[in-house]
Amino acid sequence: MISQNNYALGAIMHDVSVRAIYMTASDMQKVRNIIASQAENYPNHQGVSNADWSAVSGIFAAMREEIVKFDCRASLATVDRIFSFNDSGTLTYGNLIALADELDGRIRDELITSYAFSLTAGEAALYDPAEPLIDATYAQRFESALYDTEECAKCLALARSTASVFHAMRVLERGISSIASCLGIPDPVKPSERNWGKMLGRIDDAIKAKWPDTKDREHGDGHLFESLYATLSAIRNPWRNGTMHPARKYTQEEAGRIVNAVGNFMRELNTRCDENGDPKA
Repeated sequence: MISQNNYALGAIMHDVSVRAIYMTASDMQKVRNIIASQAENYPNHQGVSNADWSAVSGIFAAMREEIVKFDCRASLATVDRIFSFNDSGTLTYGNLIALADELDGRIRDELITSYAFSLTAGEAALYDPAEPLIDATYAQRFESALYDTEECAKCLALARSTASVFHAMRVLERGISSIASCLGIPDPVKPSERNWGKMLGRIDDAIKAKWPDTKDREHGDGHLFESLYATLSAIRNPWRNGTMHPARKYTQEEAGRIVNAVGNFMRELNTRCDENGDPKA
């Protein structure tokens, strides 16, 4: 990931693999080798042959794609000038050598102002998963929570642990509203009702009212909602009354536990109802 630091309103993140950085350097060396092997055979004013252009044009095209991701604008201008010379029929071995040297220098200079953040395989799986982190059913039933679900995972991957908890709490908020609607009680996450004790108490009361006998809560919906209640109780610590913004900092380990707990809660809830609490209990 490359972040340019020349934006007044904050950095813009670009997805660039470490392999891409390596390949750009490797491709630059390939171009140099090709040019060097032919420079002895042709004078500087000689136009670049079709064969030699075919050998380097694909490399320049691949480099251009990565340069765009790096946001190296001066380097991009040099690459485009190389293609412009060729399109106009004025590309010679002399200016190809000069432009290749210019490109190499510009890439080196521009990357000095960029910063690379390396992700492990596990972190990359959270940031840019090969397969969806959530199943299709969840995506349909809790559509309003998708953004925060994805951002929660990305923040965790980037070690922005407190931000990850913030997004997890927003996901949890939707889950709590859903379970309240399903049980037929007022939404406990409204500003005037955001009190953890009151929220748990109302859900517990609603569960016991619908399934008053403990045996009723040993199977079926009674068992499911009691399990959901127990999970909510376990998530109690990160909750802050009156706001969904965490009032403290969270370590990566703490964030991981909270995110896992919220994930388990949402997965279990997803087996029973959607974000509107349908079907009702």
